[in-house]
Amino acid sequence: MSSEQTNSSLKLIQPKNVMFGSLGLTKSDDKADLKNISPTTPQMPSLYIGDKSASPTLRYRPFHNSGFVALTKEDRTYFIYCENPDVSKRKIAEGTYKDDQSFVDYLGNSATEITPILRDLSTQSVTKQQVSGFNNGINTDAFSELKEIVQVVSDDIAGTFWALVETDSGKLYCPIRVVDTKTSNVQDDKLPKESGKIHWGHYLLPSDFLANYYERNTVTLGSELLLHLFGLGNFAQNMPVTCDGLRAEVVPGKKFLSRSSCNNDIETQFDAIKQAILEFDIE
Repeated sequence: MSSEQTNSSLKLIQPKNVMFGSLGLTKSDDKADLKNISPTTPQMPSLYIGDKSASPTLRYRPFHNSGFVALTKEDRTYFIYCENPDVSKRKIAEGTYKDDQSFVDYLGNSATEITPILRDLSTQSVTKQQVSGFNNGINTDAFSELKEIVQVVSDDIAGTFWALVETDSGKLYCPIRVVDTKTSNVQDDKLPKESGKIHWGHYLLPSDFLANYYERNTVTLGSELLLHLFGLGNFAQNMPVTCDGLRAEVVPGKKFLSRSSCNNDIETQFDAIKQAILEFDIE
């Protein structure tokens, strides 16, 4: 019989508490490839969890080089920024970029603050082909009536937001990325100037599109992976610590199934994590 989840942080892992998710995109020189836009594979997008109180929030990261983990984020404040390939993280933190090159926007430290901001971020829907075509110099005139911030609502990057900014190659649509830092680092709703104090997340994905990603990718993820991920919020779970099979209870901050423990093979690690999640109790 399943044991009820008693950890107060893990109990937050409920569908209603998903503030947003984050999606990995293929990279060029450590930033999103703007010419050949696609999600990284394999992947399980992260979930950012929070209820209506300011603290704690939780980053639920199923798949990463260092493994599966649910990280309690006490006293965290979240921001978004436009990732211009020609603007460094240091300049983003310091605010030393030009106004037409990027932007940083404050989201907040709770679902109460964050949810309405994301809801109003963009009302302009576009296709992946439109953004890709513009960035590759195709049909740029078709964008004359589009807003500076658009949301892709089709294909494998559905839900992602893109901003039109000036790069060294001219105007391009660049993806909007999630970052967070300790609330004590935030002054006047601005990021700390030291980039090392910032967690640089992946690319913003609203909660409904996050769910759709898991539902669409049943071939690689299975049809019930998201359901089992939420099982951690209701029941105590355990999973292998390494690919060799030693198991332990899932608690905040404890990492499981790192790639190095799976012969440094990404597919072996992915399959091991997926199988472990699908074994989570849900009733």
